[in-house]
Amino acid sequence: MQCVVCIRVQVVISSLKSSYGKMQHGTKTPHHIRHSRNKEELCRLRRVFNGDYVTKPFDAVVSMEHKPDWWFMNYEHVCGGVLISGQWSVSSAHCFRGKRIITTVGVGSICRSKMLHYEIEVVFIHKDYNQVCCLFENDIALVRTKKIISFINSDKLPTLNRYKLAPLSKAIVFGWGKTESGHYSNTLKTTKLIFFSSSSVSTCRGKALICGYAMQNTSLLEGDSGSPVLSLNRRSLYGIHIGRSGDYTIITSIPQFYNWIMYTMYEYKELLPKKMPSNKVIRCCDTINSTVYQMSATILTRNPFNAQPQQQQAE
Repeated sequence: MQCVVCIRVQVVISSLKSSYGKMQHGTKTPHHIRHSRNKEELCRLRRVFNGDYVTKPFDAVVSMEHKPDWWFMNYEHVCGGVLISGQWSVSSAHCFRGKRIITTVGVGSICRSKMLHYEIEVVFIHKDYNQVCCLFENDIALVRTKKIISFINSDKLPTLNRYKLAPLSKAIVFGWGKTESGHYSNTLKTTKLIFFSSSSVSTCRGKALICGYAMQNTSLLEGDSGSPVLSLNRRSLYGIHIGRSGDYTIITSIPQFYNWIMYTMYEYKELLPKKMPSNKVIRCCDTINSTVYQMSATILTRNPFNAQPQQQQAE
């Protein structure tokens, strides 16, 4: 009788340990992470809510950060962003209208605790962005750092997509949004999206907006604003995550702002094309307001970029 009781107790204890372990770890940690000895590329692993672990270095995704006044306090993640050159990043405009002023760009690691920090020189916010009347319209910003991020290989950065996305196209989004604990994730996470027709969702009926739906029963949370939405091979930038409407993810369409991005960089003497195409005035690019740290700029009305977005077939 005693042996039977002992066996039953052991079975109960082992089952409790098994269920507790599943609750603690959630999604299973990949085998090559559990047994990897490369500590420089790994950070403190924890359960990532609403996404999967990014296991390989991906320097294109950056963190828009706020530096508290106290010297002993760490950089605070505010929003995401994506590098498109050695000094330029694309993010969401509403990230720079909050209470916490973004002063630096964190780059160089999938773990926020291992990032290098570059001071921001100027931020260009689209002149038609209005947070009061039009929450999602023209929600895009260009960020330039004071110094060139020299260790970044520009060939591995995503290119700006110039084609309109067809419904049911698939994409992948990256970010350091909040976990189930309520804190920002220390490890970069990712999830897949599928795009829907803008006319099918009332919030996405603006011509510069895309609606996406998570394919893995996940969603994007606070801290994921400004995060890049890329092609599945990570080579093309489709859009920038700016918010949620119900179950849908709202995305700023990069093809609609391709001219604005290229023209702004051109006028700032970062991009110098070999040949000047025919001059064409684009309404969205006539005047660009620069709103960061008491710095402003007025951009000329000449626009050397006149390419119009075309239709892309669904993948």
